[in-house]
Amino acid sequence: MGTADGKNGILMVRVAGPGRNRYRVDSGGTPLGWAEPGGTTPVVLAPGTHRIRLRALRNVRTNAVHVDVPAGGRVRVELRGTYFLALLLVPIAIAVFFGRAYGLGAMALFSATLYGIPGAAIRLRAVDA
Repeated sequence: MGTADGKNGILMVRVAGPGRNRYRVDSGGTPLGWAEPGGTTPVVLAPGTHRIRLRALRNVRTNAVHVDVPAGGRVRVELRGTYFLALLLVPIAIAVFFGRAYGLGAMALFSATLYGIPGAAIRLRAVDA
């Protein structure tokens, strides 16, 4: 991950709360390193605008955030959970109230949402340094 000097900046990636998953930090599809839950991970980047995304699993990824990294400066991004459990309760409630067939359809829609919409389960946002 290297160190910052006058030419490079540092991206501080904070993953809030405890968890088991490590998150791969990507900039425009290029892996930069790994962020651990419950801490802040520094990543050295060249100055300029970068498109940052975190991935936990193959199908679980955050939304993309554009950050401007200044030379010799720091930029912070933070990973937060979304209303994932509330989203999970919707297919269960549909199955209970309307039957198993509707519940299975709702679960398929829920799975497609997690796969197709980045940031449905976890959301990345830029914060003030």
